[in-house]
Amino acid sequence: MGGLIADIIFGFIFWSLVRMIYFVRSTNWRRVSGKILDVSVMDPGFGCPSVKMRFQLRDREHVWDGEDALPFALIGDAKRFAQRFHKDKAVMVRINPARQSETRLFRIDQK
Repeated sequence: MGGLIADIIFGFIFWSLVRMIYFVRSTNWRRVSGKILDVSVMDPGFGCPSVKMRFQLRDREHVWDGEDALPFALIGDAKRFAQRFHKDKAVMVRINPARQSETRLFRIDQK
């Protein structure tokens, strides 16, 4: 269930700032095509709602799984966003070249 309004706002601001840092850090990372395995909307008791996405990535040599979570200010927005990313939908994901287990999915990279 949703918490108080203040904790949702502060949670959203905090996680949005963290995501901005991730975005800047991952600007030069390799981008790999993948497909969605699972999408779930998280509505914590404290903090902002988020959409957790699990995906499978594939390049010429490897296949591996990754996941990421995107923060939202409103649970309705999170649900609408999650509906756009059904199972097996193609996505573009950034991968840390030094550590392939670190993956980031950004809305701006999607078609």
